[in-house]
Amino acid sequence: MPESRGLALLRGHGSLLFALALAGVLVLALLPVSDQGGSDKLNHVCAFLVLGLLAQCSWPARRLRVFAGLLLLGGVIEIAQHFVGRDTAWADWLADAGGLLFAFLLWYALPARWRAPAAGD
Repeated sequence: MPESRGLALLRGHGSLLFALALAGVLVLALLPVSDQGGSDKLNHVCAFLVLGLLAQCSWPARRLRVFAGLLLLGGVIEIAQHFVGRDTAWADWLADAGGLLFAFLLWYALPARWRAPAAGD
């Protein structure tokens, strides 16, 4: 059965979409403003859920290494926030981990044909 157009787009441009999402997360996380609206923990979960799903789609064979890197990035962001006048909260890092865990579980809830690496991966 052929891939959907959306999945084909992710397969072809997943790493670019990941890079754009990562840039957006970094900018929002390091803005010197602490109130960006919404629930702070929900923002963390959603950001790392998106990063986790895009990472799995882009590099399915390196999934665990990418997740470890994203988890490390979450900690580095929390430390960096101290230097831009924002609060450092390790509960935010736990929310990041929760988003990554949710992305990991959601990935396995997808049909296997969506998770299989495309030809040439």
